[in-house]
Amino acid sequence: MRLSQASGGPQTLGTHWIRRFLRRHPELKSLRSVRYDWRRANAACSVNIVEFFDRLDDPLMSAIPPEDTYNADEIGTQVGIGDAPLVIGPSELKEVLINDPLNRDWVTIVECVSGDGRALKPLVIFGGKTVQQQWFPEEMPDDPELKDWKFATSGSGWSSNEIAIRWLREVFLPQTKPQRASQWRHLIIDGHNSHINEPFLLECLQSRVWLNFLPAHCLQILQPLDVGPFSVLKRRFRSILRMTCYLMMVTIAGKPEFVAAWKRARIEALMKEKILRGWESTAIYPRDRSKALNSRLAIQADAVTADAPDRPKTPDRALQASGNHLQTLTNSQELRELETSVLAEDGLPQTAGVRRMSRQVQKALDTLNANIVGLQHSQEQLKAALERQRPQKQRRVLPRAQQAFIDIADIQQAKDQLQDEVESQRPRRSMRHQPNTRSESPQIEPDQDEEIEHFEEEIRLFQAFVRQPTETYLSPEVELLEKRRFRGFSGCVGAIDGTLLHLFLPERQRKQQRWRSRHGDTQQNVFAAMYHDKSFAYVLAGAEGSMHDNRLLKEALGRTFQLPTGRYFLGDSGFGRRRGILTPYCGVCYHQEETRDVGEAPSTPKELYNVLHASNRAIVENAFGIFKRKWKILRMAPMEYILHVQTDLIYVVCGLWNFLVYEGTEPSDRFELEGLTGREKRHMERARQRVDQEIGIKSSTEVRQQITDNLWSRWNR
Repeated sequence: MRLSQASGGPQTLGTHWIRRFLRRHPELKSLRSVRYDWRRANAACSVNIVEFFDRLDDPLMSAIPPEDTYNADEIGTQVGIGDAPLVIGPSELKEVLINDPLNRDWVTIVECVSGDGRALKPLVIFGGKTVQQQWFPEEMPDDPELKDWKFATSGSGWSSNEIAIRWLREVFLPQTKPQRASQWRHLIIDGHNSHINEPFLLECLQSRVWLNFLPAHCLQILQPLDVGPFSVLKRRFRSILRMTCYLMMVTIAGKPEFVAAWKRARIEALMKEKILRGWESTAIYPRDRSKALNSRLAIQADAVTADAPDRPKTPDRALQASGNHLQTLTNSQELRELETSVLAEDGLPQTAGVRRMSRQVQKALDTLNANIVGLQHSQEQLKAALERQRPQKQRRVLPRAQQAFIDIADIQQAKDQLQDEVESQRPRRSMRHQPNTRSESPQIEPDQDEEIEHFEEEIRLFQAFVRQPTETYLSPEVELLEKRRFRGFSGCVGAIDGTLLHLFLPERQRKQQRWRSRHGDTQQNVFAAMYHDKSFAYVLAGAEGSMHDNRLLKEALGRTFQLPTGRYFLGDSGFGRRRGILTPYCGVCYHQEETRDVGEAPSTPKELYNVLHASNRAIVENAFGIFKRKWKILRMAPMEYILHVQTDLIYVVCGLWNFLVYEGTEPSDRFELEGLTGREKRHMERARQRVDQEIGIKSSTEVRQQITDNLWSRWNR
């Protein structure tokens, strides 16, 4: 179509144009296209093939005989996937539907063959955590073919670094042991990550195994297993599995059917003649690199271009035409029109020389136009590819309320919101004229840039003074019993909680419900972990105001927050029970206001625990109150700051808060118990040993019950 338009022809092609074109060019015909990975097409070049055969022809490698040369590869398939065979049915039907034993569970099989036609026992990798006995046929223990098969599991059903090294040690090396201990073995494999890691390479070197890595994306030409047995193996497996499930009336194939079908297909596919045919097709044995270079899948060198016929001399009469005809020609159609008009104007006959000259020029113009159109098309493809590769901001599209699926309106809304965020995060500058100045040109007044530059030092202050507890840290305020209310909570390092702070957002974002808190205001959720001296141990700002405590904790744990092992934080029930967090008992009076309203002493162990838990956890709530009163900027939504600057403000203020609490000293001094007397340090060391023994790796439920029992026994003394 593009060539026709560029040559001045019709803008659209006729219905029978292709048929007439093939009739004019009998050397061409219609072919069925086959999908082919572009990476394989580009990598299968003569440079990679020659480099591989040069390594094979190395004197040390070529001295290894075929019986000590091996090719290993992984082949993946679904547990249940049958074929679509030809069947006999009613003549009025075009196709017949058959049941497919589809099971999408993935299985990887590691196969290995030798240069003399032997096949090693396979390694089968199922998806899962552990191998289950019900995955295998009942008659498997008595089957000699399955006797030496190896089985493993991985989370995805694919191979891994650990599985590869185990295969090398437990499958390949024992089954390929040469007669002479000094004999080297030659293993041809692909360059998968599991084959190029240091333990795998070191094991091969120590076991006298010479590795030869296949060029990337050239397996379809150079790998004997791919070229030979694997295609037969997959085809026979699907056919056998379909027939097995049909005869046994199995609707969904399971792992027992898979093992049985793979065993039968393997016997038929990994025969000696088929294995040797794979080595011969890749031209490794017997060695013939020209066969691989001339493969139809390899990139062929350009053929020798035929000599173009001599161009005839242009008739002189064409040069004598009037000036209105001598315009620059752009396509063959214009040339034909020029030729017709010149001959008609001069009344000259169209000689053979003129016709030959005209055809040659038309062919040259068509060739140039074809090249130009091809280059333009390639340019458009490259532009489109570059546009697709350009990083784009991501935005999750959420369905509206009472709506299960996402429609175009939701997608457009998400795009608009993302565009608003991009515009709101651009540095804003105000343009104004300075009065009473000689210069009439406008000046740019910085709005946020200087403040953002100053934030960098404050952010470093936050990173220096807000530190999480170490594995051996214990709170001196708790263990030294300075405050009576901390007694009984040995091993507690602090408390966690969330608080809401006002946030300014663009108008469209303010309408989003995820930023609306339970109070109906546009707010951000701030998660904080605090020590007993009211200093911050961890801060996460910028979460949506509607985010629940449990999800807020998961966000923090997904980043850098770590729950201490053998220690715990106090938190409310919204954070959920997990190791490292002690929550109150549900259904029992908890808040101090509730206990004061009751006006009675705790009557049960759970009530006593909840009262003391609320008293201890109040440190973080009190600190938040002082925190907001001290810095007024936290109680308002500064309109002049964009979103991430408002979030950075939280971190800056928290860093300043800790700086004041520590009086400028490093937090490491606190963790190392600097400033304590020798007696206090000895007491802390005994407390550390006791806490490690009492808590250890117990669950939060066990720790809570233990603390409850201890508190109740002390209360009743």
